[in-house]
Amino acid sequence: MKHLRLFLTHLLLLLTLWVGAFDTSYYNAAKGKKGAALKTALAGIIYTTKSVGYSGLKAAYETTDNKAGYIWDMYSNITHYPVGSAFASSYSKEGDGYNREHTIPQSIFNEDLPMKADLYHVYPTDAKINGIRDNNCHGEVGTSYTGSANDFSKWGAPSSSLRSKGCNETEVFEPNNEYKGDIARTYFYFVTCYQTLLSSFGSYGMFDKSTYPSFTNWAKLMLLEWSENDPVSTKETNRVEAVYNTTQHNRNPFIDYPGLEQYIWGSYTNVAFDPDNYQNPYNSTPPTPTPSITLSPATASVVVGHTVTLAATIENANGATVTWSSNNSNVATVLNGVVTGVTEGEATITARITGTNYTATCIVTVTDNTSPVVEGDTYVKVTSTSDLTDGQYLIVYEDGSLVFNGGLGTLDVANNGIAVTINDGQIKVTENTESAEFTIDVNSGTIKSASGFYIGNTSNSNGLLARTSLLTNTITISNNEATIVSSGGAYLRYNAASDQKRFRYYKSASYTNLQPIQLYKKTSSGSPTQPIDPTISFANSTVSLTVGDTYTQTVSTNSDGAVSYSSSTPSVATVSNTGQVTALSAGTTTITASVSATSSYNAASASYTINVSNAASPYTGSGTQDDPYTISDVLLLFTNNEKPTTEIYAKGIITRITSLNTSQYTNARYYISDDASSSNEFYVYNGKYLNGADFTSDDQIQVGDEVVIYGKLTTYGTTNEFAAGNYIVSLNRPSDVLLGDVNKDGDITIADVTALVNIILGKDNGPKPLYNHDAADVNGDGGITIADVTALVNIILGKTN
Repeated sequence: MKHLRLFLTHLLLLLTLWVGAFDTSYYNAAKGKKGAALKTALAGIIYTTKSVGYSGLKAAYETTDNKAGYIWDMYSNITHYPVGSAFASSYSKEGDGYNREHTIPQSIFNEDLPMKADLYHVYPTDAKINGIRDNNCHGEVGTSYTGSANDFSKWGAPSSSLRSKGCNETEVFEPNNEYKGDIARTYFYFVTCYQTLLSSFGSYGMFDKSTYPSFTNWAKLMLLEWSENDPVSTKETNRVEAVYNTTQHNRNPFIDYPGLEQYIWGSYTNVAFDPDNYQNPYNSTPPTPTPSITLSPATASVVVGHTVTLAATIENANGATVTWSSNNSNVATVLNGVVTGVTEGEATITARITGTNYTATCIVTVTDNTSPVVEGDTYVKVTSTSDLTDGQYLIVYEDGSLVFNGGLGTLDVANNGIAVTINDGQIKVTENTESAEFTIDVNSGTIKSASGFYIGNTSNSNGLLARTSLLTNTITISNNEATIVSSGGAYLRYNAASDQKRFRYYKSASYTNLQPIQLYKKTSSGSPTQPIDPTISFANSTVSLTVGDTYTQTVSTNSDGAVSYSSSTPSVATVSNTGQVTALSAGTTTITASVSATSSYNAASASYTINVSNAASPYTGSGTQDDPYTISDVLLLFTNNEKPTTEIYAKGIITRITSLNTSQYTNARYYISDDASSSNEFYVYNGKYLNGADFTSDDQIQVGDEVVIYGKLTTYGTTNEFAAGNYIVSLNRPSDVLLGDVNKDGDITIADVTALVNIILGKDNGPKPLYNHDAADVNGDGGITIADVTALVNIILGKTN
């Protein structure tokens, strides 16, 4: 017997160490997330529509808020309400009774479930103090306040410190320092669990109603401070386990992982959450985030004499600058991310975070296409001074797709340009462009408008002269820009200021809003031009869709020809002539965009892959006999307007029976739900017994029976229900004995081990046993022995199915 007692002592000690432990895989979906993304991932894990129900809170408090047989009251330290005692129906002072305190006032969410009965924010508290708190925000009071007994709780105007943080409440309620962390972690849980609903809630001074950060600034700063100063207690960790073992069956991550709030709102927002290797912010220094730099695109192509612009993105290095370099400047040069093709070949462009070893690269391929013959007249960009010859030109502001309108009678006016389309260094000849031309005599440096005026400026000043007499300029081409300097030393530029938008001469080319210009020469049919082979590309190489989705990816091309689209497997997804993809069935297809070849240029194409999957069903079951719908599924079918027109199978637990006729009609009317609670019930109207048989006895169905029902769904008036003619296809009546619940409290915990040991030691053999001896035969061998202790421990440790 001594050895047995020693064994049991060690066993109970081991069980005590296990209590409060949890399976970290519960949080796997949040692994690697940071900040707002972590909050969203946690919401997806902990949100549940299940609850114990508002009327079920009292029974839940018997395990969640049991302090040595009395209700654990966080608002008062003089109360002694026995566990299981009724809620107060009336009260006049502190200590008269207790009731249910909603940490977040239920008025802001219209008293809706599941919030109304969520055990993580609805606590048992003294009724009088609960009423005084009313709907006031939690906060810190100033020097003028009213307090409960012993000043355990306080209420009054906010402190000056709280007001300096932005609090404008007229009165706040301050819990005792002992429980401020508990209250803070309650708020963290609530805005995380219900983040998608916050915008629909009523106004509350601590919430900003956003998905993130969800708190007003003063509330966030205060709650972070409260949580740090009052760390997670054993009371809280035990309470999480107790709530997890109720119908609600979810967890509060801010208790499971002390300091987790810092990963979402505090100093750890740049640190990825790891549920298996958690770093408590309050026990360590935040790690310094590693800087990083990326280039877009990662590869690029450019024609000799043309440019491509690379974009560098820096993370975790505020204020950092980028240093650019090319490993082969004979092939391509780079300046502030703008790469210029020099000769055919390949060059690696490197972007470096200045002063560090953090780099990103882009491989640039430079090509020199053979110039094709032009079909019809066009204007071609002049890229070097040696290519300047006498002829007709357009003076162009490329970035604005504008040309100087040489057809104007008065040239020096605002908005003296016309819009054109520029494609890879070419502009097509039209009546509008011909009327805007300038004739350039290279040797004399004269520039004459189509309206008959020479342009220039005889002094180094801002302005533009237009005369019928000669005005001269110096014209050079460098770096794809035209430099036109008048005889007076002023520069011809485009002024992009909103009140100017004009081509004009300026004494300084570096004034704000002044843009460089280019010259495009008119080229007749049959003359050689600059390379114009088209390029075509998509930004995304792979896209995932679900059946029914539509998607359009913009194609990038320098061609003005028509783009055609095709799908390699139209049964998976089709594509319209505008590039819109429609996903039809699960599978993979390739979407290709093409520009056809002409006598002027070659064909070009680009493609990307579409992976189509079937849309995930929102329903747990499929409505068959082998896989019946749950009651949640049935309710969702009505919500989604997807009620089947044929009979379906659904399973549930009978929650109440409104009529059972065993003589005249031999049918029953009753309600079923998924969890045997009165919330989310579904009505069964005039149903029959097993396989359509008549009801002949009042005990053929009972509340708590697990049933599968076959029948049609319908709506009668405003009631959704199983239509008459339905019947039960299977029925299971759970045993009244819960194996392992030795102490008869409705749950299986370490307390049942103690009760089982007492039975084995002969301490419960009186005429009225305290314990359930049937439940003590855990292994079902007909006796109560040490083997049943082992079986019970395995149940508690989750080692049985």
